[in-house]
Parts: sequence; C-alpha cells; structure tokens
Amino acid sequence: MLTTLDKLDACHEIAAFKHRYVRAVEERNWDVWADCFTEDVTAQFMPAPGATEGEVHRTRAELREWLPGALEGIHAVIRVSMPDIEILGSDRARADWALVERLAMTEGPLREVTYYGYYHETYEKGADGRWRIASLRMTRFRNDVVDRAGRSEVHVDLADRLARAKP
Repeated sequence: MLTTLDKLDACHEIAAFKHRYVRAVEERNWDVWADCFTEDVTAQFMPAPGATEGEVHRTRAELREWLPGALEGIHAVIRVSMPDIEILGSDRARADWALVERLAMTEGPLREVTYYGYYHETYEKGADGRWRIASLRMTRFRNDVVDRAGRSEVHVDLADRLARAKP
C-alpha cells in the first residue's frame, strides 16, 4: 500500500516529467519528447481548426516520426497547469492538465492559433524508474485564430467540452 508520502513523491515526479515534455516540444528536442512515451502509447492530439477528429498514434516511434513534420513552420508555446493527478498504484497514474497552447505559423493563411483545453493522460512507471505517458488525449473547448490580415475569430465548443468531460 502506498503511503501519502509515496503518492506525493509520485505526483512531484509526474509534474517534473510533464515539464520535460513541454520543454522538449518548445525546444524541438524530439528525442527527449519521444522518450516521454511508453513504446505502445496511444495518443490523440487536438485536430486542426475546422477538423472534427485528431489523428490517433499508436507507438512511440510513430509519434517521433510524426511531430517534427506536424510542427514544421510552427513555433509552439505550451502551458499546462492545475493538474488533477491520481496515483493508481506504485507504477500507474492518471492526470488531467489544463492546457493553453499557442501556435505561431511562419507561412500559410493563419498567423497564430491559441488553444484552450486539457491533456487527459495515463502513465506507467518503467523498470528504469521513470514515468512515461501510456495514453494521451487532448481536448479543447476554445481556440482563438488570427489570420495573416490580423482578423481574429474565437471558436468556443462547449458541447465538445461537456461531451468529453469525465463524470
């Protein structure tokens, strides 16, 4: 049985790990980012503006190959906060993180998009003692879009937020 101190230590390790994840994306360190996932991870990121579903990735190698191309010409700034972390065992946990992701595009019709939503994740602690993401799903309830001419639009999807919310 895990003690309160064990659980607090695991929460701290997961929060530090999540910082490494965010920093790796912002610094475009794809190998560090890929190492944040289990080999058999399942990950669904937010769809692009106008799309209804995000692409599902099923392995660490697939994610490592995908993200550099997905962020080509895009600078990402990600902020996560207010984690709701639940330690399920000595090697399993889950968490929801509030998310703000700002994407600045170097070309194309959009200049920037700011997403507001959540990361929903499960974690496994490996034999090496490190936590990694076993599953990830991003949801959003709002995105602010600015086009090249400086026109902005706000898209709020409370139906999506309520439909994907956990009871």
